[in-house]
Amino acid sequence: MASFNEVDSSAYCNVSTTVGAEVRNISRNGRSVYFEYRAYIYQSTSTYTYNSLVLWVEGNKNVCFNSGSGSSHSSKGTKYYSNWYGKTVDIDTWASSVSVGIGVNGNYWNPSSAAGTVYPTLSGLPTCSAPSLSGISTSNLSDTSVYASFSVTNTNNGSILDYYMDIFTDSACTNKVGTISSNSGTFTGLNPNRTYYIRGNSSNAAGRSYTAVKSITTTFTDPSAPSNLRIECSNPEPIIAADYTFKWNAAGAGSTAVAGYRLRIYKNDVELECIDTESTSTEYTINAAAKGFAVGDRLKFGLYSYSKDWAGNKHFNGGGSGSAQVVSSAVTMVSDKFVYLSENGGTFTKYKVYISVNGGSFTEVKKEKLKIIS
Repeated sequence: MASFNEVDSSAYCNVSTTVGAEVRNISRNGRSVYFEYRAYIYQSTSTYTYNSLVLWVEGNKNVCFNSGSGSSHSSKGTKYYSNWYGKTVDIDTWASSVSVGIGVNGNYWNPSSAAGTVYPTLSGLPTCSAPSLSGISTSNLSDTSVYASFSVTNTNNGSILDYYMDIFTDSACTNKVGTISSNSGTFTGLNPNRTYYIRGNSSNAAGRSYTAVKSITTTFTDPSAPSNLRIECSNPEPIIAADYTFKWNAAGAGSTAVAGYRLRIYKNDVELECIDTESTSTEYTINAAAKGFAVGDRLKFGLYSYSKDWAGNKHFNGGGSGSAQVVSSAVTMVSDKFVYLSENGGTFTKYKVYISVNGGSFTEVKKEKLKIIS
């Protein structure tokens, strides 16, 4: 509890006296301290005297004991008080004491001015320190934004001067990418699927305080799936020597634009090749012979779309799960060997010929091996 000490004031009175003060209503805001006090004076001996005891407090004359009334006093230790006065002082934020000047005169008449000044010290004043802060709270996290806030839990006797929240891409908080001049708000324009670090700070007259660092990772919305998968052949019939063009309808963007497609080529339902196109083109051409297809083999393809985050990581439709893959219908390879037959001397028509020997399985007959007997 704050209190004044007492100081000897005998040099300014005809008898031994002591001056002190009482204090109330102390408040502090940074360097500014306000308090109310009243001074008192008392005789340090029991000598009878007709002195007037007068104190000047905050420039105001206070006749604490008036000898002009014919009164005398000899009661050692009896305090004679001034009125209450308010005072505001400017002291360092760490300082907890201050001295005040009190004018004193004690003589056989009612003096018009102080004979001297004493300086009792008020100690135990509250100090001011940097504010105490809560931790960072976050909500409404999305792929490109997050809401953050913190609060001042104690101003520590100093009015808050400012609030800030900063967001960084490193835990050491050196690479700042955004600032909000408040203790709450939404950071926008963030990269999807990226870890960020948020720290708040606030200051008063004593200094600046910082919250602990809070990390968050933005979300990522995968692209939609491609659709309408189909295979077009460069030949009227799906022969081995033909080129096959896989086509599809484009996927929709997620958090970022579609960066390409993962194309999976299947031969007889076994994956033959997996290709990331790194292109937004919605078609891709292969040659069946170059891929090792033979007559009777089945060709189809599966497809995912993908987008990329800030670090180049790929994000596939449906999270890349097996059920998210879109699969085309299959095309069966046929032979490019034919025979041409004319019925009753009519127009020749192209046919494939299959022969069963002794009721066995039918086998395709190559035209080079078919001998025409006339």
